[in-house]
Amino acid sequence: MSISEEDAKLVGTAIANKIVAPIRGAPVSGRPWKTIQTKRNSSMKRKAIPKGWEKQQEERKQKEIVKRMQFEMQEEKRIAKEEKKKELEERKKRKEENEKRAEVMQMVSAAKVKRMKKKQLKSLRKVGSNISGSTVKRRKGGK
Repeated sequence: MSISEEDAKLVGTAIANKIVAPIRGAPVSGRPWKTIQTKRNSSMKRKAIPKGWEKQQEERKQKEIVKRMQFEMQEEKRIAKEEKKKELEERKKRKEENEKRAEVMQMVSAAKVKRMKKKQLKSLRKVGSNISGSTVKRRKGGK
């Protein structure tokens, strides 16, 4: 295992010029195609060129305008939602009042109520009782 003189000279010049790469084994990760990291990523980032004061102020104004517009849009949505909710509540209230007006009052004796089937009882609602013992019922929908 003798080294020729030319090889020795090349190795000697390489060592003198520090060209020889360090001897490395197989990577632990098992990925030999990965390059060896020489610098940290944070140090490789380019530093941003500082902006001028006027430009910074202009950007701040633009951001403020955008924020204000977003707030206004959200406020409009919220107000529209509240109005819709009120409208629905009013409609529901009107519907209940109309149903109450449309109901038919009818006297039904207690004995008749006992004979009624479950389905028929669901359509009746107790309003009050009479002196004679008969119950006043209100029938839904005027049927």
